[in-house]
Amino acid sequence: MRNIHLIGYRCSGKTAVGRQLAEVLARSFFDADAVFSERAALSITDFVAESGWSAFRRLESQILSELARKEKIILATGGGVVLNPENRRLLKAGGINFWLQVKPETVFARLTADAMSAVQRPALSSLNLKEEIELGLKEREPFYREVADYTVAVDDLTAAEIAGRISALLRAGCKRGSERRPPGCGGCFRT
Repeated sequence: MRNIHLIGYRCSGKTAVGRQLAEVLARSFFDADAVFSERAALSITDFVAESGWSAFRRLESQILSELARKEKIILATGGGVVLNPENRRLLKAGGINFWLQVKPETVFARLTADAMSAVQRPALSSLNLKEEIELGLKEREPFYREVADYTVAVDDLTAAEIAGRISALLRAGCKRGSERRPPGCGGCFRT
């Protein structure tokens, strides 16, 4: 089986789901943001403050390129990785892509409830948080849709439930454009 990539906006649950899925499927798990922080020896917020978003995106792309060469892994990507066309090509070529689709109000609630957000998730703009989330989702949604083989609406699900749905989709083998949906998928598959 190919690599499994989890894509989606910040606070969609990629890391938590990735850990659950790695356990269920007995695979190695990599969190691209954690790899980034380790490589940079800085939090993402500090790195962006020191070097800017362009430098962040360059290193993020380099890390994705390295991780895409691994085999049979679960990869939780950074939320903005899809902004780069080469990253989208790597994701599509290197694995099965699950878009963890999340509503703006869910992102806002999770960001404001998570004490680590300030360290792990720097502001993307000078807008207020709600406007930033809405604009960010609107900007990235076409790219998530382009890359995604599967879409899982995650707002009301736990990480374990999401991992279970992804496992069911993988076992059933349904694909983009297929009318076949596995039992219990709850309508999470969309083209």
